[in-house]
This record gives sequence, C-alpha cells and structure tokens, in this order.
Amino acid sequence: MEPEEQASWDAIMAAFREGEVAHWVALCRRHLASWVQEPGPWLMLGHGLASVGRYREARRIFRNLEIEPLLCEFQAEMNETRGRLRTAALWWRRAARLQPHKTGLHVNRGRVWFRLGRWQRARRAFWQAGRDSHASFWLGQVARAEENFLEAASHFNEAADWPGALEARDDVLRAAGFSGIPDELEVLLEPGLSTSVVMARNFLCKHPGSLDVRLRLASSLVSMGCFRKALQTYWALGRELGPGHPLCCTELGLLYHSKGRYEEAIRWFARLTRAEPDDSASWVFLGSSQARRGKMRQAEECHRRGTRCPRGNLEEAWLNLGLVLRAMERLGEAREAFGNALSFDPEYTKAQQGLMDVEKALLV
Repeated sequence: MEPEEQASWDAIMAAFREGEVAHWVALCRRHLASWVQEPGPWLMLGHGLASVGRYREARRIFRNLEIEPLLCEFQAEMNETRGRLRTAALWWRRAARLQPHKTGLHVNRGRVWFRLGRWQRARRAFWQAGRDSHASFWLGQVARAEENFLEAASHFNEAADWPGALEARDDVLRAAGFSGIPDELEVLLEPGLSTSVVMARNFLCKHPGSLDVRLRLASSLVSMGCFRKALQTYWALGRELGPGHPLCCTELGLLYHSKGRYEEAIRWFARLTRAEPDDSASWVFLGSSQARRGKMRQAEECHRRGTRCPRGNLEEAWLNLGLVLRAMERLGEAREAFGNALSFDPEYTKAQQGLMDVEKALLV
C-alpha cells in the first residue's frame, strides 16, 4: 500500500475508533474514489451505513464481498440493529466458528438469544465463552431472569471485576431473602431490579390496584429481560385503562422497541401520536423506531413534527432529527439540527458529538 493510500486508510480507522460515523463514511467515499480494489474500505463503508439504518445499501456492499470474520461480525451487528435477532444470532455463530479464540463472539450470540427470551440457548452460548467475566455476568442475568436468585448471585460473584456485577449480586441476594409487605414508597425507591420485583409482587398481593407499583413491576421485568411477564402486566393495564391510553401506548411501544420488534413498536407509537399529538416525545418515539426499521423519510417527518410541538423536550427532537439527517448524509441540514438542539441545552453531549462529527465530515 502506497503512503498516500495508507494515510487515507489510517484516517478511516481513526474516525471509526472515535465513533464518528458521518466522518468515517465520508472518508470511505473519498478513499474509494481513488482506490477501489481493497475490500477493507468497502467493508467499513457498509458497516457505517448499516449502523445508521441504511440497510439496503449496506447489504448491496456486503453481498459483493467475500465472507471473512469481520464481515460476519458486521452482518451480525446490522441484523441486530434492524431487529432481525435470529439472523443476527446465526451470523454471530458463524463469526465465532471462524474465530474460536474470541470469546466475545459467543457472548454476543448469547446476548441476542437472551433478548429473544430463549434463555437456554443463551446459557449454552455463554458457557461456550469459557471462563470469562463478561460471560459470567450474562449467565447471572439469565439466572436472574429465571428468578434463580442464588444461582445468579454465584455467577455475578464470578464476574466481580465486570462493571455492575457486585451491585447485581447484592441485589439478587437481597431479593432471595426478602419477605414481608413493603410500603409503596419503599417499592418505588428500591434501586435493585430483582428486589423491586419481589417487593412489588408482595405489595400488590395486599394492594392490587396501585398503578405506580404495577408500572414499576413491569419496567423492572423489562430491564431483567422478562419480556413476556412484563407484557402480561401491560396488557392487564390496557384492559383497565383502555388500549389507546397514552401510558399503555408508551410502555408497550418501548417494550417492543427494546425487543427489536420495530413494526409493533411503530403501531403503538402511532397510536400515541394520535392520543398526544402536541407532545414531542410521542413523535420522537415513533421516529426512533422508524429509523431503526430503516424508514428514514418517515423518521425525518416525525422528528420534524416533534420540533414543532408546544410540549416536551424539543432539544431531543432536534437531536434525533440531526441523527436522521446525518444518516442520510444531508450534513449541512444535520449541522443545523444539532445546533438547534444545543440552543436549548449548550451542554447536550450527544448533540455536541453529532455536531463535531458532521463538521469533520463536511471538511472531507
């Protein structure tokens, strides 16, 4: 590789390591205008486009490249981002077979199965990672989701050097030993997921009508990965409040979004916009799910609608509009949107990062 080409490639990788997606996509395009033979820049361009929801273009690029480990990883990430979790798990498995020494690939496959609620498959994948603190942490999360709290504590203890492992261990041990009926405020202020679930259930045995505690129970179950149990709670609330109630629309939309089931999330968030059309959060939620689904034009329309709302966090609507415009490589408009977000909150870190990214891309 000649020096000029090497310098161009080094710049791409530096932008990639910094997470500057618009910058690295722009650098890839400039590089490929002069050097089109090497697969690396094409691979990085496809990865950049996939990471912002430009799936169709990314797939065209990936289709023309030979299968190799990094391509498998990028395919897995793309399918996970777009909500095709079973396909993502297959690509993670393929990547792990090509690189059996990389334990993180087994962990990623297990993490996808965990999101799907297939806990036994997740457990097998984490065991394949061997004695790895990250895998132990996820084994703890599987056991916690199954409410095997003592087993979970053992796994979290093995993952003691992983961030959050010791806090999770203390939480599941407290949940395992908790009995009695807490008061409502105690449930709502409890920071531990497992303990809050046990507390909420005990409280609801005596006070089944508490809306706040039922919502806390459902949100804790979602965070633990117990989507089916959380869904039962939300459906029960929907029968009482009405399926078009803003609270139900919001919570069910967020639940399906977290599972990668974006079409279902879009349906609930669309209902939310009809119930609360003047709240920017309704449009931001809907636009975010549409962007994840790859529907960029619709996402742009939603976020623009959110910026005109009389209520809500307008800086978030401007931020998300900037992210969608950046994804479509409309960099000048994205710069303006990020600037508008910062006019509401000059310390908005995500808007600062987005603005810096597009400004660098515009200089390419």
